[in-house]
Amino acid sequence: MKYNDAKRKVIIRFLYGILISLPSALSTIISILKMFYYRLDNGTNLGHAISALFKGITVFAYKHTSFLRIFWEYSPVVNPLNFLEDQSIQFFIIYILFFIGCSFIRSALHLRNRLKAIDQQIEEQLIKESIQGNQQTRQQIENSVSVSLSSKIHDLYIAPLIVAIVGAIIIKLFGLGS
Repeated sequence: MKYNDAKRKVIIRFLYGILISLPSALSTIISILKMFYYRLDNGTNLGHAISALFKGITVFAYKHTSFLRIFWEYSPVVNPLNFLEDQSIQFFIIYILFFIGCSFIRSALHLRNRLKAIDQQIEEQLIKESIQGNQQTRQQIENSVSVSLSSKIHDLYIAPLIVAIVGAIIIKLFGLGS
């Protein structure tokens, strides 16, 4: 891949990452707040006392984020007692999308850092060319540079799976899943 193609790829990956991770992060946060509001009170005095605090936080967030109304209406409500319900599964899919979006952003930042290093080398090459009397333009040097892409498969697939497995283990240890 050529230098200018790599620059475009950085922008595209960053935009994909933002377009995936930002809405999924908002939906995840709102889903958790809705879970606290609707599902935390188990009928005991302690459960009511704890849920009253979270209900207050949720109501405050709802009143002050009217511009996020679409998320408040359509974000799934997680059931901590049954993770196999449709809304719980939707929540986990959205949660995993957040990590996929973050991996796009991380990949774009990694490629951008590589391009910065290549840019410094191009500048050094231009200085050497001018000292030696050769007049190769920056565009010619950029066209001759080839940038290889490294595979970041672990960021896209393995990291979210590890988070899900650790979450399942924690749920089993605390007995929340049954």
